[in-house]
Amino acid sequence: MLKKRYGKITETVPGRQWRWEIPEWSKKGPDKIMDSELMTSFSGAMFHFHLIFEEKNDKTMVGFYIHYKQRPVPKYTYAFGSTQGRVVRQHTAHSIPKSCKRCGHFNVCQNVTLKRAIERAGDDTCVVWFQFDDCTLANTGNLGEFVWTIRNFRSIRIGPYYSTSFPRVTPQDLCCIKLTVDPKLRTNVVISVAQRQQRSIPCWFKCTNLEGELLYKSPEALAEQWPSVPYSALTSNLGREGTLIVYISHFKEVMQEEEKAPISLSNLLPPPGERIHEDADGRFNVMDDGDMEMYSDADEDPELELEAQAASLRGENVTEM
Repeated sequence: MLKKRYGKITETVPGRQWRWEIPEWSKKGPDKIMDSELMTSFSGAMFHFHLIFEEKNDKTMVGFYIHYKQRPVPKYTYAFGSTQGRVVRQHTAHSIPKSCKRCGHFNVCQNVTLKRAIERAGDDTCVVWFQFDDCTLANTGNLGEFVWTIRNFRSIRIGPYYSTSFPRVTPQDLCCIKLTVDPKLRTNVVISVAQRQQRSIPCWFKCTNLEGELLYKSPEALAEQWPSVPYSALTSNLGREGTLIVYISHFKEVMQEEEKAPISLSNLLPPPGERIHEDADGRFNVMDDGDMEMYSDADEDPELELEAQAASLRGENVTEM
């Protein structure tokens, strides 16, 4: 029996980015499971999306998974929203174990919140934007120092956007570099560190282009007052390939406290056992046990128009997405 496929898939960047439109969203509800059409990734692997509704504390939650036919699953970012371009929630799968083929997030957002955005658009259609991230993270060989290379930086969604997770010093102490739009100054990007353990991590940032030309350098160790950098300063000199390179390092006094050898990124995943959450169907919840954002699904309204903010940085009209 053939599996029923829902909605319409549009490939917007070959092998990298797709848009999934799901009509008649108001008719979807608890215990509903939807699969997308099959797609082909940049690596040639076949994959499809898997969207579920689950009841949690008397609320209907929307979950999103990807079934990738090969291992490992590449790092990816996705967002839920409406045809008007309003984004309700965006996530990056930053900590995917190399052994899994199906992974995602069981608890993306409340359906009632998503419905509000869809109702405003007036067409009863949910939109999922998805991309395989074209970026890499590597240890420089120095303790606590990493380099994040982001190709085609101008095309990414900053709302928020994360690096692959990495250990500050030990594999249990995972964190990510996070880029998001400054809510106080929408033409700026905030560079920060998101970590599972809620404590300050003094660090230093530097941004360059592919030729090593300095675009931004933090003046001192930062832990709570994260730098807000003009988007134009990060993009004006990236060249034709548009590659942004972000360095992060911990200051000398921090490194003296942790006298250990550098850790290879190839040994990071899978994460410690207590952070592996696999359901009966073998799906891995990559952002369970506390998302790096530490958001609350309670009675907040997460319609922050994050993509509208990011689009304004790129000089785009978000309603034309």
